[in-house]
Amino acid sequence: MTKPVCTALMVLAATIMLAGCLANNSGQISVQQKKINDLNERALTLTESGYDRDAQKLLQDALQLASSRDDQEGQIITLLNLSRLARHSNTPQVAAQYVERALSLAKGTVYYADVAQEKALQELAANRLDQATRWADAARTAEQGNLIGRRHNLLARIALIKGDKTEAARQAERALSANDGDGRELE
Repeated sequence: MTKPVCTALMVLAATIMLAGCLANNSGQISVQQKKINDLNERALTLTESGYDRDAQKLLQDALQLASSRDDQEGQIITLLNLSRLARHSNTPQVAAQYVERALSLAKGTVYYADVAQEKALQELAANRLDQATRWADAARTAEQGNLIGRRHNLLARIALIKGDKTEAARQAERALSANDGDGRELE
């Protein structure tokens, strides 16, 4: 498995774990949320084994369940995972559709930064660097948790591709500082 795919899978896993942690402020999650999380986790396992079609089916099932229950959080997480899977499966139009749906639901939630980052990665893959920068900066601005270093890393990567070594170094330094203080030195 290639390094970008492994990285994407780790991000997918982190998103699923985050969903479990944030599913309910009271510390308890509903049966429906457990089922949605379980479907997402099983999809991740299938993706790791190379069964993308089966993973997509499970994610579609999770999305259908979340939609039928009006579970905004479940919809966002599942749409984000579907978008990542489509991007890694080299179907950018499908990935874009999922991320746009996730963006419309994620505004004002703790998930907006993750969805904006995915949108930035899609723009980067399409070599639309100005749009990638705009979305990466939106992800950085919206970050409410401890992933600010990851947001700066993406901004550094885009600046480097643009040939702006000064900005790339500045963003990389910010990422290093954020990650070092957060125990994520290797990120």
